Amino acid sequence: MNFEKWLWVELIGFDNEQENYGVPAYLDNLGFVPAALSLLFYSPDFVHLHDRSEKERVFPPEICSYTARPYGRDRARQEWTSTQLRGLLSELQQRGVEVYCSFFDLFIYKLDGKYYSSEWCSQHPELHVVTSSVKRTEMLNPLGRLADGTYYEDFFVKQLAAVMEDYGFDGYHGADGYTSPRISLAEADYSDDMVGQFTASGRAELPSELSGDCEGNAELLRARADWIWANKRFEWIDFYAERWETFWRKIAARLHPLEKKFVLNSTWTRDPFEAMYRFGVDYKRLANTGIDGFVIEAGAAALTLGAGGMEYEPCNEFKATLMLIKSYVPDTKLICLNTIQDTTERWDALRHAPAVLERDILTLPNVYRYDRQGQLERCSSGWMGCLADGIDRQEWKWINRRWELGFNGQPERLIGATFLWSDQMLATELHHYIETRDYSSHKWLHTLISLGAPVYAAANIENLELLTGPVFVTNAHLWPEDELQSVLAYTKGPVILIGKMTDRAASLGLSAAAAELNVESNESNESKRRDAYFMAIYPDGGSSKPEFLWEETGRDDAGNSAADSSTIDDAISWVQGLHFSAVTDTFLQECVAWIGNCSESPKVLEQSSKISVNAMEIDQNRWRLLIANGNLDYKSPKIDVGRSISQIKVCTDFPGTPVSPRGTYFNVTVPGRGTVILELDFDQE
Repeated sequence: MNFEKWLWVELIGFDNEQENYGVPAYLDNLGFVPAALSLLFYSPDFVHLHDRSEKERVFPPEICSYTARPYGRDRARQEWTSTQLRGLLSELQQRGVEVYCSFFDLFIYKLDGKYYSSEWCSQHPELHVVTSSVKRTEMLNPLGRLADGTYYEDFFVKQLAAVMEDYGFDGYHGADGYTSPRISLAEADYSDDMVGQFTASGRAELPSELSGDCEGNAELLRARADWIWANKRFEWIDFYAERWETFWRKIAARLHPLEKKFVLNSTWTRDPFEAMYRFGVDYKRLANTGIDGFVIEAGAAALTLGAGGMEYEPCNEFKATLMLIKSYVPDTKLICLNTIQDTTERWDALRHAPAVLERDILTLPNVYRYDRQGQLERCSSGWMGCLADGIDRQEWKWINRRWELGFNGQPERLIGATFLWSDQMLATELHHYIETRDYSSHKWLHTLISLGAPVYAAANIENLELLTGPVFVTNAHLWPEDELQSVLAYTKGPVILIGKMTDRAASLGLSAAAAELNVESNESNESKRRDAYFMAIYPDGGSSKPEFLWEETGRDDAGNSAADSSTIDDAISWVQGLHFSAVTDTFLQECVAWIGNCSESPKVLEQSSKISVNAMEIDQNRWRLLIANGNLDYKSPKIDVGRSISQIKVCTDFPGTPVSPRGTYFNVTVPGRGTVILELDFDQE
């Protein structure tokens, strides 16, 4: 079983009153030695105020626990010194644990009922993010410039390198606010500084009335922000992508010569498309700086629970996100953030919703991509437990057992369709979305997965010739011509295309779709079919005669048409979904059924609502099924796998009784928002 176990923890997880800082007891309680541990210091003043000439430093309270929280389950917040921190690192590293440092872009904390601000951050308001609503926030912008005109990043990188050397950290874990903005580009940062950097990049020339300093004039600042987002949106996005790349290239240039590693949080929970559109982050550009991995913020459990007042059910969305990020940056390690508990943020999946936590642990390691040799590879290389203090020995045993079960076994093939990713499509879809609000590839993929489509693997188009079985493309009408032609030339299984019937689609080789339109259209329905979405299935590869599904685009099942793109507000929280033009539920459900038929995947015959089944072939006569229940209550779906079953092994603790096959099908009880894993042995054929 080859996967990595990482932890994210505050200093409050250890004890500076013990000679060895409580490290042996901490590891004994875990029951395993983690590959890496990231110490969360909350405020970037941990780096800002580091002084190489200082013999000993007493850390302020917000460094010693997340927002200076006064206590944890095991102990009260302690006052830590720089000498003690060096000792803690030494104790961990002697036992084989790599130690990283991490912090956010935040600096406000509450102590004894009063609010305080970290010292250095409060002294540099010129770095505080400015929103389009003319508000300076309590967040630091790492891409900004200091009052003297120098770039913050140059000061930061120098200080970070000193911290890495002086404390002996193995690496730096770039966390929220240091790997992407905390607020979307539609809303921030519209300070004079950032807009000045933008215009100096040559990407835009502002109207004369908006070209000067605007921060002293609320009306002008808002007007400038609105003009940039309305008229130079793609350029604004691209500017930020370049700035983040520059920021991390400077870090790589300082840390790697010191033999220090660095890993980055993903852009909140977002796939390559939304990371770019909403936050101006290009994963490939970051990967190319030489990072040692991404920590993917796939914290579905916390969001499902409604942490912070959120109402969001993203598990299927995160499956798609993992597949697409790994397809886009195939050589970069991805470690999934496993949201177990967070006292400061006031949520606890381990104690309040263990079935939801178990769902994440079992399902997210079981999405895959095909590598350059045509072999199945898990998208995730391991878990980062968040946050890792105040969990007792039996709870860690429960977590670790499920971590190992989720990563257990390597399938020979998946009983489903392979989603095809094109790097070139990212910029194309960004431009197209700005104009139309049409579905992105990620939106198609996670929507269909949430409705039960058997798609658990992706592949970059460059590896197409190594694949077998059904392949699946969305937004075919936007694909580069050469890449679409290679898909249409595929002969090792069914080809499934979703596209829109545009003139370009016909010119790209989708002439069969155009012919279908011309044959079946008449004066009354030609306008209905023109520019409508279709699904085309070529059952024996792209050269075979296709079958078609069509839908009237732009309206949902209630008859609502798409909103005017110019009236849509993109200045929304990362937990809110982007607006997409409507696609009918009927069409989506029919697409799911067709994909399932092409894949010969298991069928849910009874209690099918919100039940998904991932099927993996372990060998010719054995399948492993992950059966997930999106309902709040228990369900006992009837599942037909299309092959005669000889016996069924229950791999999860629940259900605690045998599951009996009846020919090609069985019933199994699955807990609300939970997951059951079964292994099916088939009769010899």
